[in-house]
Amino acid sequence: MSHNNNLNVGSSAVETLFFNTLGLMTSRLRSGRQWVMTDYGYSIIIKKSHFLFALFFITLSINCQSTNNNQSIKEMDYKYGTNIKLNLNEEIQFEDGLSIILKYFSHKRPYANGPTKATAYLILSKNKLTEEKSLSIHGIEGKPDIHYDSLLWNEYEFQLKTFDYNESIEIIITKRK
Repeated sequence: MSHNNNLNVGSSAVETLFFNTLGLMTSRLRSGRQWVMTDYGYSIIIKKSHFLFALFFITLSINCQSTNNNQSIKEMDYKYGTNIKLNLNEEIQFEDGLSIILKYFSHKRPYANGPTKATAYLILSKNKLTEEKSLSIHGIEGKPDIHYDSLLWNEYEFQLKTFDYNESIEIIITKRK
């Protein structure tokens, strides 16, 4: 059962906002110093000060999440041809401008005695070129044989050496001439 009520709300320091319980905003018209609201069904009244507090809280939460997702830059002298450990969301940079970030992991659910695969996803950057690439570890469930991927990107070759799911990987990077 729906009905139509016109509600006049004063334009005081604390104005009120009306929201339909179905999540739809009710229509509103500005008439002089009054808000004229047309209401269909039941409504919830939320004071503007509460609305602003909720907006502030949501903005603060988003800022906190984006701060937590930022990767750290690991400052070391990285050398080509040596084992390099990449931790999740940690950026490493080489003197020639190569930058690598280990962003996330995924895996394939194996069938009984079937192939297994776990993948690490990297963000590779140099100069103004940025690409997402992956390195995987492959095997057969229940068998000790494991194969580690390698990948070519620009003048670099990346060889996966160790894999610690959701934590880190170790790679060797060689620069081709």
